[in-house]
Amino acid sequence: MATLRCSSHILVFPFPAQGHIIPLLDFTHRLALTATAIDLTITVLVTPKNLPFLTQLLAAHPRIQPLVFPFPPHPSIPSAVENLKDLPQRCLPALMHTLGQLYHPLLSWFQSHPSPPSAIVSDMFLGWTQRLASRVGAKHIVFSPSGGMALSVLYSLWMELPRLDDPRDQTAVVSFDKLPNCPKYPWWQISGLYRACVEGDPAMEFIKDIFHANIQSWGLVVNSFNQLERPYIDHLKRVMGCDRVWAVGPLLPLHDHDDLTVAVHRGGSSSVPLDHLLTWLDGCEDGEVVYVCFGSQVVLTNDQMAGVASGLEKSGVRFIWSIKEPSVGHVEENYGMIPNGFEDRVANNGLVIRGWAPQVAILSHRAVGAFLTHCGWNSVLEAVVAGVTMLTWPFGADQFVDQTLLVEELKVGKKACEGPQTVPKPEELARVLAESVSREKGVERKGVMELRKAALEAVREGGSSAQDMEEMVKQQTGGRTMAFLCKGFLRAVAKRGLSSQFVQTPFKSQRSLSSLDPLPNKLLQLPSSLIKSTLDSATRFPQDNPHFSWDSLLSCLPSLSPDKARLVLEWKLEKMLKGNERDYDQYLYLMSLCAKIRNASLAMHVFTSMEVHGIKPTTSLFNSLIHSCLSSKDSITALSLFEIMQSSKDYKPNDETYETFIIGFSSLGNTDAMKSWYSAKKAAGYCATLQTYESLVSGCIKAREFDGADRFYDEIKSTGIMPSETILENLLEGFCRRRRFNQVKEFIKSCLEVWQEISVKMAEKVVGLYSEHGKVEEMEELLSTVVESGQAVTVLSQVNSGIIRMYATLNRLDDVEYSVGRMLKQGLSFRCANDVEKVICCYFREEAYDRLDLFLEHIKRSHNLTKSTYDLLVAGYRRAGLSQRLDTVIKDMELAGVR
Repeated sequence: MATLRCSSHILVFPFPAQGHIIPLLDFTHRLALTATAIDLTITVLVTPKNLPFLTQLLAAHPRIQPLVFPFPPHPSIPSAVENLKDLPQRCLPALMHTLGQLYHPLLSWFQSHPSPPSAIVSDMFLGWTQRLASRVGAKHIVFSPSGGMALSVLYSLWMELPRLDDPRDQTAVVSFDKLPNCPKYPWWQISGLYRACVEGDPAMEFIKDIFHANIQSWGLVVNSFNQLERPYIDHLKRVMGCDRVWAVGPLLPLHDHDDLTVAVHRGGSSSVPLDHLLTWLDGCEDGEVVYVCFGSQVVLTNDQMAGVASGLEKSGVRFIWSIKEPSVGHVEENYGMIPNGFEDRVANNGLVIRGWAPQVAILSHRAVGAFLTHCGWNSVLEAVVAGVTMLTWPFGADQFVDQTLLVEELKVGKKACEGPQTVPKPEELARVLAESVSREKGVERKGVMELRKAALEAVREGGSSAQDMEEMVKQQTGGRTMAFLCKGFLRAVAKRGLSSQFVQTPFKSQRSLSSLDPLPNKLLQLPSSLIKSTLDSATRFPQDNPHFSWDSLLSCLPSLSPDKARLVLEWKLEKMLKGNERDYDQYLYLMSLCAKIRNASLAMHVFTSMEVHGIKPTTSLFNSLIHSCLSSKDSITALSLFEIMQSSKDYKPNDETYETFIIGFSSLGNTDAMKSWYSAKKAAGYCATLQTYESLVSGCIKAREFDGADRFYDEIKSTGIMPSETILENLLEGFCRRRRFNQVKEFIKSCLEVWQEISVKMAEKVVGLYSEHGKVEEMEELLSTVVESGQAVTVLSQVNSGIIRMYATLNRLDDVEYSVGRMLKQGLSFRCANDVEKVICCYFREEAYDRLDLFLEHIKRSHNLTKSTYDLLVAGYRRAGLSQRLDTVIKDMELAGVR
């Protein structure tokens, strides 16, 4: 159990849907057990009709308090409905949007509370709470009821925003190449919430912002466990840019720990009493029963109902079938009707449950051997914990991704059917059902039993999920404690207080190791325990490292792991202290490096070391410390430092202080906080600088608040400040993201008229936009414009290459050759091997081998072919059966020294 070092208050905000609210309440239960109850206050926010879900939780934990807000009205949601289980799935966007109306009531509650929460844990569909958390200085933790793989796919969708070239082609494949195992899905199988997104629609823009805010949050909790989804948990850490991703599942009432009866009424009432159900199961043999359930949202069509019923009847297996009854709008559309006479015919073999089923109790019974499931994540975890083979029939949401994980990657499930409109073939379904409970135990059964063991070990004391839960509690309260100790310590600076230990935060690697200095490469290979001794040796025996210098080491600092980067800076600090270094600027520089590697705790250590050595704090020093905190996403401590500065006489906030907050929140994509600090800067009597506007514009673009960026640009023009290249690049990016082709064209024209040039990044953005949408004429016009205006070679090369790539992709070989000749006449060459290879592929597709020979002959004068290009030629000629050309290429490779 983790013991909190100071009192803490957490707000938990579940999304009102069965598959979301139940696991988050299970998490809240675990959270209360993990943290010492006397130190932790938990408030759970619900609307009135969802309050009954809290009954068991409130009874078990008196320190958990409900916070009930009225359900906001929405024209698409009936007045008496407050949960998705009572709505068709198509109402999900409306439910997400209407809950956003709780922002201001919740903000007022925070501002009036005598001891407001220091953290908000909210469902992934409530990402707008990240903005609120930033405004009130609380940490925001996203709770994902979906698994790590499904969430990785969902985040990728909202970050990459893939679109159909032909909206009618629902079978077009979407590839997720940045994810582990590179999954692929036809368009109709990806998130329906995403597919419904219409660019520019305010409701859908709101949902898009929800997922972007989730990615910017302080932390993420996933209802999964490492042994089940480790590659995807690691991927989410890379997406979040930190290690604060905790796999704490499976979150459900495990029978090893809890009474099964606790879970019976977790989601509603059942038409079959539990004792009758268990008595019926007790009369069955081990593993002979198939449980059929498609979750709390899916209502089968009458044709699908008939197909399932016929399959069950033909299979002869014993079964329990849980049926969701039709809700408003379903009956008249022919949904959910059990075929006449079916229940009488199968009375000896099966049970039919209408409404909520005690699923955990059913799956955990020894008699249940297989589970025909929609692949909802809660059902998946419940089946894993019970050790039951899954027969998959995904309908939508994250279910197709879950099927991939179960069937293709983990091998613990079999496909039974697929798709929301598909009607199963009774004979085929009967075969799958019968095989699933046959005496012969398949590979799926063995695999799921191994996962069951891993799941139970994960949640036991010392298991991976239990450890992640404790670490989450520790880190969540750590920021609060840091701010608290920071205030106490800094107010006692004059009394020479002692330094404190804090938790470090990791950073993203951005730069590569120096090829001139072998020491960084050596540090990369060494274990952390040898870092400091190696650095001691390098400085003690410089002849062994002739290229070593402190500056060269710093240039590759971000390429090291977070722990090694910290050790390098710690070593430098120790050397300075040992040498009784008194140069204030040296310490200030070291603190700025702490910000670069996003380690606020080490920056605080530098600060305390200075104080111990009699170096008094200054405003600049506080500003650097605030910068370190914001770079580590620790806004609470940064705000605490600002409060200390305000109350001091010797280190009052200055222009740089406000600028630091604006830059910090801009980098975090928190535009509300960024704008607030901009207003505070002006109120304090400081004028906006070019750097201020760079941060404001880039922050708005990062958060996709394009109108805000446009307004700040208008403000820049009204002040007479000449916009920087950074501002222009960000504004252009905003136009490109919105696909405003006319504005892009006019903006480039304006830049050339006023500044006579555009940057390589600007050219790259426009080329990318035109290429994505096949704007050939616009691309040619851009080339004419940059040629006539005498742009730099790098810009000309960028545009020429873009045109050539576009023509090659379109298989317009004549235009490719004309564009290549035009580029060579301008004294330019190909920028990279990839561009050359796209042209070569075009020749191969057109089977124009003689013309390919001429192309290669022309470009060899100015471009050296790489190994990947030679490999492409070898593969192409071999596939075409052109042995003579193949031999020539291989000889050319040898002559060029390419292996």
